[in-house]
Amino acid sequence: MRAIQVVLSAVLLSGCASSHNLATDGNNVLGGGFLQSRIRDGIFQISVKTNWAPWVNTLSARSSWRDRAKELCGSDKFRELENTEGSYDQLPPFGPLRYIVTTRDGFAVCDSANLSDDQALTLIRKR
Repeated sequence: MRAIQVVLSAVLLSGCASSHNLATDGNNVLGGGFLQSRIRDGIFQISVKTNWAPWVNTLSARSSWRDRAKELCGSDKFRELENTEGSYDQLPPFGPLRYIVTTRDGFAVCDSANLSDDQALTLIRKR
């Protein structure tokens, strides 16, 4: 019984956003983390993955993505462009238990960049 409690606790705790920097820290055994790159001043490409969970965790992926954008822009004044969301199985299912990682990718355009969406998209596509 104790083993089941430990496994269930780990599953519930692991299904949240991850602050693991995949570029500097490598892969995360729980599947989660983020990658980010500067396109130019005020434009950033951000990719996040949640830690695995037995459910699709879109809210956690969105929250983690927006936290990265806030940090990079220095405020919550940014726009989201060309964002996509998805999910995949990190490991083969174990009976009814799935190991799902939820993803969110896209671009943050900081208001401080003083660019319209069209201007920002032109710069993003030139990269």
